[in-house]
This record gives sequence, structure tokens and C-alpha cells, in this order.
Amino acid sequence: MKISDLRRTNERMVTVYHVTPEENLSSIRKNGLVPQIGPNSKEIGETDDAVHVFLDHDTLTDAMMNWESMDWHGEEEPELSLLTLRIPSTMLSTPFNKGIVSSEGVAEIHQTVPPSMITSVVEVY
Repeated sequence: MKISDLRRTNERMVTVYHVTPEENLSSIRKNGLVPQIGPNSKEIGETDDAVHVFLDHDTLTDAMMNWESMDWHGEEEPELSLLTLRIPSTMLSTPFNKGIVSSEGVAEIHQTVPPSMITSVVEVY
């Protein structure tokens, strides 16, 4: 067994959540979650491609309560799906200091999350 394989088997796995428009599911199931800068991220000046995730149900619930106020850039509000991901904790970083701080409730992933790490997909509305 290679050392890199051993490290991978000993990594701490965590469960995180990602919300996406339902129309993205086909691509996600094929290619995984690919980091990018979406329209809202561009508006606030983000410069790094990322997949944004929620670290806990409370933060996810708070965000979903505000979802209707999101700017959909002239498009109709999409049908949304909630993806549950099981990933190595080393994939996570915070948007501000690039080191995970779990109390913030949100994190970024800067590499592709393969489809095999998606444990469930549920329609939100």
C-alpha cells in the first residue's frame, strides 16, 4: 500500500451540504461538483473558483429561509436540490482564512468533488 493511500484511508470524513438548481443535477452526477464563480459570487468580488457548502443543518436552514431573496439575475427562481456530501475534512476551507473554522457554518471546496462523494440528493422545492 502506498503512503498516499494510507493517508487517504485515515482522513477524517465529514458530512456537508450543498444546494444547487435542479437543472445542474445531470452534470453533477456525471462530472461531480466542479468549483466555479457563479453570478452572485462575481457580484461580491470573489476571485477563486469554489463549491460552497454548509457544515450543519442550522446554517443550512437559515440560508434556505433567505433563499427567496436571492438575486436570480432576471431568471425565474429555480427548483432546488439539496446534496449531502461525505468528504475528507482536508477538502474544506473557509472563505476568509482558507482554514476550516466549524463555528462559521459555511466552507468552500476548491477542488472537484467526485460523484462518488455525493451520498444523497433531495428536492428542496
